[in-house]
Amino acid sequence: MLVITKINALNNYSGATKVQWEVADTSESTSDYMFNVYSSASPDSGFVKLNDDLLDVMEYTYVHPYQTDSSVRIYFKVESLHVSTGTSSISNMSASTYLTPRDPVADTIMYQHDILLEHVLGRPVVKLLVKRRSGTRCPVCWDDELMEVRKSNCTSCYSVGYEGGYLPPKDIYISFAEPGFMTKFDITDVKDVQQGITQAWSRGDPLILPGDVIVDKLDRRFIVIQVQPTTRSGVIYLRQLLQLQLIPPTNVIYKLDV
Repeated sequence: MLVITKINALNNYSGATKVQWEVADTSESTSDYMFNVYSSASPDSGFVKLNDDLLDVMEYTYVHPYQTDSSVRIYFKVESLHVSTGTSSISNMSASTYLTPRDPVADTIMYQHDILLEHVLGRPVVKLLVKRRSGTRCPVCWDDELMEVRKSNCTSCYSVGYEGGYLPPKDIYISFAEPGFMTKFDITDVKDVQQGITQAWSRGDPLILPGDVIVDKLDRRFIVIQVQPTTRSGVIYLRQLLQLQLIPPTNVIYKLDV
């Protein structure tokens, strides 16, 4: 049975909270499991399921009822469910946060970012590959004694160490940029990224972390080196400034079908 080892409640959205969790390393396939998220005003009882459909990823965005009081605290637990046997287990631990009230100014800024990326700048959709950071260890190259991958060209985990390497791709919009100003990026013009390091920005959601990979329309693959968020009141994510490293085409990541 999967064991939930970590739950994060990321209170960095206008009127919403993102819940993310990790599971203990296991020989079981995490694809055999689905998840439910529960919330309560108490850490000890009264937990109610939030999601309508079973979750096949280890994250959930809880859009909470409208409120103006930022002192409301809520607790989250996660249930893992084996899809074949029906056995389930709810985490002993919980995560908590104060709910972020709806912020009309932040909502307006994020809406403007969407319009800018999708329509004004006309950015094409790119793929975000979120790196697996917990779950089923790679059965091909993971060394349990050394606690590291044994080869750099493994097509089971793509050198991540967890089976599959990355979660299924998400469609997102980004804009490649130069420090200090935004530039229009033509995907047929490769000179902007031939130096290996480039910058880009995206809206505040989904969250992007170092180690994730972005795939553009030309199938160029960039690893995220650093993420610097722009926030409102130090809480709500409005935009993410990304530092990206162009991955050489000889890297095993290019064998991952996107």
